[in-house]
Amino acid sequence: MMLEILTARLFTAEMQTSEAIGRSWMVDEDDCGQICSTEFISQRSGRYYPLLSKHVDCPAIMRRMARQSAAPVIPAPRYPPPETVSNFTQHGQCPLSSKGRYIDQSNSVSSSKPLYFSASKFWRLMRLDLRGKIVNQYGNPYGFLRPTLARYRRHIQDGHVAVVGTEMPWAEAILINLGAGRVTTLEYRPLVIDHRRVVTVNPSQFAKNFLKSASEGNSVRYVRCMLLCS
Repeated sequence: MMLEILTARLFTAEMQTSEAIGRSWMVDEDDCGQICSTEFISQRSGRYYPLLSKHVDCPAIMRRMARQSAAPVIPAPRYPPPETVSNFTQHGQCPLSSKGRYIDQSNSVSSSKPLYFSASKFWRLMRLDLRGKIVNQYGNPYGFLRPTLARYRRHIQDGHVAVVGTEMPWAEAILINLGAGRVTTLEYRPLVIDHRRVVTVNPSQFAKNFLKSASEGNSVRYVRCMLLCS
């Protein structure tokens, strides 16, 4: 498993936000542009890999998120549809593993049941994290995760941070301990995390809220996202 921190400056002024709503960087107004491609504006050397600068057309991405999801195919296909493989693998640059597993949870009661994390359970995660214990689900054999997040504390402190995808709110607990003013968790499954600085929202509704706020002239300056990638 891999955890990345992405800090993206989306808009720096209300004028930029309003203008971005009415135009698109790509021909297709809802094309996600460089975010969904191997293209980039510039790059510089990084410690482990090149650091790429990309154009982020946030309104286009949010419009895609806000759309009504297509009806699921049941049972789920055992293999990805051929027409989607190229885009999903960045035109073959990130090949699919030949050892993939097939898990069909379409009829699982547990996968559709709302998740609830009580205040006591969440505080326990926070206390364990403060004591230096590993609270994430994936393990951390080299002890890099917590120090890496602490390194970016200046971006987290008093900020509004988005966590994309949660089954257990260990990331939210770490972020609250690091001083996040508010954490919004995007999750398709109904979810409640009982803490006054943590809110949960469906990705589609999150996108609709973003577009509504931008259309009303409100400035959206920063979005800081913790991306959990397998």
